[in-house]
Formats: sequence, C-alpha cells, structure tokens
Amino acid sequence: MGLGKRTELFIQKVLFASRWLLAPFYVALALCMFILMLKAGQHVLHLVHDAISSSESSVVLDTLGLIDLTLTSSLVVLVIFSGFENFVSQVADDGARGPLRDGQARGGGDGTSPSRCEFVFSEGSVARCS
Repeated sequence: MGLGKRTELFIQKVLFASRWLLAPFYVALALCMFILMLKAGQHVLHLVHDAISSSESSVVLDTLGLIDLTLTSSLVVLVIFSGFENFVSQVADDGARGPLRDGQARGGGDGTSPSRCEFVFSEGSVARCS
C-alpha cells in the first residue's frame, strides 16, 4: 500500500472518528431539556397559584409561555435524535444502522441497485426486493 493511500485512509478514519466530538453537545441538550422541564413546572405552579386572582390575558400569556417551552423541548428532542442518529451512532460496515423499525425502508448499499431492499410493516412482516 502506497503512502498516498495510507494517508487517505488515515484522514478518512480521523474525520469519521471526529463525529464523536458532537456527543457532548447532545448531552448538553439533554440537560437543557431538564432545565426546560423545571421552567415548565414553574409556569404551571405560577398559573395554578394565581388562577383566581389573575386576569384572563395573564392566564393566556402564561399558557402561551408553557406552549413555547413545550415546542422548544420538542425541537430539542428532534435535534438530539436526528443528529445523534445521523452523526454519532455507530454505522455498520455495509452502511446499515441496526434493525429496521416499523415503516422504515433500506435499499441497496451502493444506492444504484435495488437488489437488496427491505421494508418492515407494522404487523412485523418484511417485504424484500430482488
């Protein structure tokens, strides 16, 4: 194996391994989710405590604040799962990423040939292409 090929393989391995540098960011996002949960609890306690004496507009604003926290938390969950799945989780040698789940499809490894494909249905049956 020539020096150029070894250098290329080394660079590929370093770049592929560097995806793990993203893992601490996803852990930090998970911690932020906990903080958002605490703030949501604080909003609910404030809403319950002042429910009788608050004006209607104040209740609506507190409710909108709770909705804002909920949507932000949902976005954080989407970012965590999609980013971790795409960039950090282990990728098999053939490009497959573990077992197929309901409604998920996987095609041929080279992307050009449908010789190997499967689709998992909700009842557990698997359709295979040939």
